Amino acid sequence: MDGSFIQSDFIIPMKRISDLYPAQKNPVQEKSGAAEGLPFANFFKDAMQNVVETDKQVAMDVQAISTGQADDLHNLTINQTRAQIAVDLMVQIRNRLMESYSEIMRINI
Repeated sequence: MDGSFIQSDFIIPMKRISDLYPAQKNPVQEKSGAAEGLPFANFFKDAMQNVVETDKQVAMDVQAISTGQADDLHNLTINQTRAQIAVDLMVQIRNRLMESYSEIMRINI
């Protein structure tokens, strides 16, 4: 039996691991870019940003009403409700994250 018969019909030559995976990145670069590729991290980051934005909007509305620059109290009430809902969502996300972490830590390996 010659080597060409084995390679062509039955055995597929193995590829080197370095061909399958690109060169390893610097660990510092991996940590800094890790959150960018994870959908949950992006979702969590967006929820945090939403809390910050709604809080800023409420603060601006309160200042405008207290200084007499605006008289639309209903917009303040609506924005306060939005801010409260954003905070509630953030708290629920945190709670689910902590529950998931606890569940993972209970797994026996």
